[in-house]
Amino acid sequence: MGFLYKIKDYARIGAVIETPTFYTVTEDYYRQGTSTFARASATYDFTTLSDHSVTTPWRFSIGASGKPFKHLTLAFQMDYSDLSETEFSNVADIGYESELNKRIRNNWKNAFVLAGGMEFTIPKTPLQLRAGYNYQTSPWKRDEGNSDYNVKTITAGMGYLFSETFQLNAMWGNTNYRTFHYNYDPNATTPPVPESAVRTDEDVSQTYLMFSVAYRF
Repeated sequence: MGFLYKIKDYARIGAVIETPTFYTVTEDYYRQGTSTFARASATYDFTTLSDHSVTTPWRFSIGASGKPFKHLTLAFQMDYSDLSETEFSNVADIGYESELNKRIRNNWKNAFVLAGGMEFTIPKTPLQLRAGYNYQTSPWKRDEGNSDYNVKTITAGMGYLFSETFQLNAMWGNTNYRTFHYNYDPNATTPPVPESAVRTDEDVSQTYLMFSVAYRF
């Protein structure tokens, strides 16, 4: 559900409300692992087949675009959702379902996505230059107050209009964020091992180049 308001020929303002989405999932999961240490080793096999349902949270979006100059277009969008409202249901083990939903409420929070971009058409040419920035906050409560765990993406691109119907586009992008995971459960042994001994920190940087062709009927 949404609306779009046009201010003459130079600006547009819009908003969208997305209702929760309901999924039914059939999961056939298999995992195998082997760990070898100086004085011991362990191997495990894990298989599960389960059916469950997932309900996503509400999602709210607002956006605006405008042409402050004849050859320049600016756009902005903000999305909001509260990931802690995600809910599992119809799980065979009622106790596990309750525990899973409790973990979601205790560990997840609201998240924002802020995006902005511009497109400049070089006068008297069919060439368009583009740039954009996307900032996505982490949905984990543990990351609150630390922007290193937020996902930042910058893009740059260009388009060449060969005719009124055919256009060639190219885009370069770079995404950066920090994350971590645990190789083992630090509480699986007695006494528990230090968290730093089983935690792996990662600095992720992804660079990509994309090409596309557009044809307008």
